[in-house]
Amino acid sequence: MRVIEASFKTCLQTLEVKTSQAPQFEDECPNGHSHCQHLILGGSETIPVVDGAMTMGQWQRIFAVELDSDKALQIDSRQVVVQVMGV
Repeated sequence: MRVIEASFKTCLQTLEVKTSQAPQFEDECPNGHSHCQHLILGGSETIPVVDGAMTMGQWQRIFAVELDSDKALQIDSRQVVVQVMGV
C-alpha cells in the first residue's frame, strides 16, 4: 500500500506546484491548489452494504486527507459524516 500512497502523493504535489503559480488576489487565501486537488479526489463516496458488511475489494480502502496544510494548523479537528440510506 505504501507504493500507491507515495505515487498518489507525488501526483497531488505535482498539481500543487502548477496551481501555486496561478495569479491570485491580495485578499485571497493562497490555497487554490487544495481546491484543484479536491476536484480530482471528490468530497464523498458511496459504498454499498450487503448483509451488514461494506462491499469493498481486497485492496480498496477509505481514507481522509487534508489538502490545505495551512488550514489544518488552524483547526483542531474535522467532522466525518456517515449517512446510511435504504433498508
